[in-house]
Amino acid sequence: MVLGKSATGLKKAADYEARLAAIKRAVLSKYPDTAADQDIERAFRFAAEYHRGQKRASGEDYIRHPLAVAEILTQWELAPDLITAALLHDVLEDASPADVIGSAGPEATGEAQAKRRFIEAREKLSNRIASEFGDDVAEIVQGLTKVDRLMLESREARTAENLKRFFAAVGKDLRVVPIKLADRLHNMRTLKSLPDWKQKRTAKETLALYAPLAYRFGMGEVQSELEDLAFEALLPDIYNKLVEKLRVTEAERLAALKRAEKDLRKRLLAAGIDAQITTRSKHYYSIYRKMVRQGLTVDEVLDIVGMRVIAKTESDCYRVFGELHSLWRPIPGTFKDYIATPKPNMYQSLHTVVLVRPGYQLEVQIRTEKMHLVAERGIAAHWRYKAMVDKRLLNKLYKESDVSQWVEEFITSYIEKDRGTRLLDDIRTMLQSEDIYVMTPKGEIRSFPQGSTIVDFAYSIHTDVGNHFLAGKVGGVQKPPDQELKTGDVVEIITDKRAKPRKEWLKFVKTPFARAAIQKWFKREERHLMAKIGRSVLDEKLRMARIPSKEFYKSARLASFIDRSGLVDMQDLFVKVSLGKIKVLHALEFVLPKNLYEKVHTLKVAKTPPQADLLDRIRAYKSGLVISDKTVSEVTFAKCCHPLPGDPVVGYIKRGSGVSIHRIECSRVEGLLPDNIRIIRHIRWNVPKSSLFDTSLRLVSVDKKGILVDITRALLNADVDLRQTRSDRQPDGTIRFKIDAQCSSAKQIEEAIDQLKDIEGIIEIERK
Repeated sequence: MVLGKSATGLKKAADYEARLAAIKRAVLSKYPDTAADQDIERAFRFAAEYHRGQKRASGEDYIRHPLAVAEILTQWELAPDLITAALLHDVLEDASPADVIGSAGPEATGEAQAKRRFIEAREKLSNRIASEFGDDVAEIVQGLTKVDRLMLESREARTAENLKRFFAAVGKDLRVVPIKLADRLHNMRTLKSLPDWKQKRTAKETLALYAPLAYRFGMGEVQSELEDLAFEALLPDIYNKLVEKLRVTEAERLAALKRAEKDLRKRLLAAGIDAQITTRSKHYYSIYRKMVRQGLTVDEVLDIVGMRVIAKTESDCYRVFGELHSLWRPIPGTFKDYIATPKPNMYQSLHTVVLVRPGYQLEVQIRTEKMHLVAERGIAAHWRYKAMVDKRLLNKLYKESDVSQWVEEFITSYIEKDRGTRLLDDIRTMLQSEDIYVMTPKGEIRSFPQGSTIVDFAYSIHTDVGNHFLAGKVGGVQKPPDQELKTGDVVEIITDKRAKPRKEWLKFVKTPFARAAIQKWFKREERHLMAKIGRSVLDEKLRMARIPSKEFYKSARLASFIDRSGLVDMQDLFVKVSLGKIKVLHALEFVLPKNLYEKVHTLKVAKTPPQADLLDRIRAYKSGLVISDKTVSEVTFAKCCHPLPGDPVVGYIKRGSGVSIHRIECSRVEGLLPDNIRIIRHIRWNVPKSSLFDTSLRLVSVDKKGILVDITRALLNADVDLRQTRSDRQPDGTIRFKIDAQCSSAKQIEEAIDQLKDIEGIIEIERK
């Protein structure tokens, strides 16, 4: 690689070459029968060329980052193709502008043309990677490549799209996971080169997404380091005080731990059990989290240290457990057998807490060497064996594990649906949920997020079981559908073909699969109902004109109309008619002879079809638009969602003549079809531009000087009238703002939100 002929440049080059040589030696020692060193060498040269001239925020050459990521994967003893992909993982993302849109830049070429050239250039570069390093490596690099600012301007939208791409890539090839985590780990290790506000934003994202992701894949070692690094960046004062407090008491803790280790070692030796005993301090973030959760001081946290026993065999693990409990008194309720019941991330171990002496509790984990490796490195541990270099064998292992259950469930329920920026919340919820373990009557163990219910369990068996759920039993006793399950519950589901899902289930189901299945059922039912209504509208017209409906629906002209209109089938026609997207007379004009159409056209509807009122309600439910009902005497705008002109809205009357207007996405509008509510279908915004409406924003920002001034200026630039601002400083170093304002339209508040997103230090924005 070329770094210049200066003394500094030569020194850097020598350092990179030495690190590259160390990687190649380590890989060849593990995989001697491959040409891995040559691939790694070529990948490094390739990456160095594409990153030439690029710098990190610290001022260092960018190539140091992919090299460091490759070193981390080498330490994890992962396969050569992953090391190769790690060196290339930022090539597509960080190729110079001239490589993707030419030297003129997007302003000169035009945005649409620039985007097209950008996509074409990336595809060309991806093809080159595939030809030089193989399709597998190219696919991994593609899965790790982020969306460019040129394609999506909003950072939140880019983040959501990047995560969507990443999880879609995980579904195809699990090997993107360790590279992604190694990438984040190195970024966190070098976080201090960034501005303070960016450190906090990155740390918060790490705690919310990447540390839980490491846990989900069983990579406990990575999870702990990510959490501690994020903790230090978000709450440096608390972190430093905790570290200092633990340092002061460390000698006392270690002395007590050594005595306990000596006693246990003596006991195991007498019992003829060969095992290794190690001691450890819990990582800082887990201690802090326990302090916050239980309202404790550092001195009150009794199990800061822990002991780990590595036994030869699984049966020896249980023998150690028996000796341990005979030596010290166990704390009731603390024993967990993750050997018999592994966690979904394949973690296996026996856990117990014992009382070594009054006031001194000790947490002990017992496992085999192989279990320990999986506990530290998760599914990535399986790459250290030669047999696992093969992608097919690796993916077979993945499919057989419980890890695949939530990944595939998540992809099916969320990734394959366009949920926009809501995807961020979906992923956070999915990753951060702790698991419970529930059994079927036959003893099959299933894992669920904490807070899951009997209905979640029913849908986990099969969609049809959930859709025809009648009742559920826990431990042989019938329980309500919203009964939350806990580890150890034995659940039995009773079904009935006549039973159907209920909308209220959406309020309490926890798993994305159950939620998606319920929503899909209602969508299908609503479509069926709309098709029925659409047909009744057509039938009524045909009946009044005395045209046989049977002949009409079988006519070739109608089939031609369906095809020309881009409809899927006859049912699609009925649905579009019910929604008003296809005019009945337009369809009849195309299908009927001129004399018959004239007859239909001149007819006046004698009476309203019996389903018309229901049709109005369904249209309002689906479209959300519109205000012009002369029977309405009073209109109020809901304070829960603050609708603005331009918002899709829905109005409804309940026991009175006044209509309440809500934004269509308002959570209170869920389930708009009960019989006691009349939905107003025709709602049309018709207000002077000078009219002002109340609106409300919730913001989260880093605590930095001048942030409120920046917020006020952004609102002013968008002509939004600021009425009141309330702020609340949080323990994590952020500020939560509640802003009440007035503006004339939804477009205006969206412009304000776009300007707020450009402020450095803004973390979250939500319109209430």
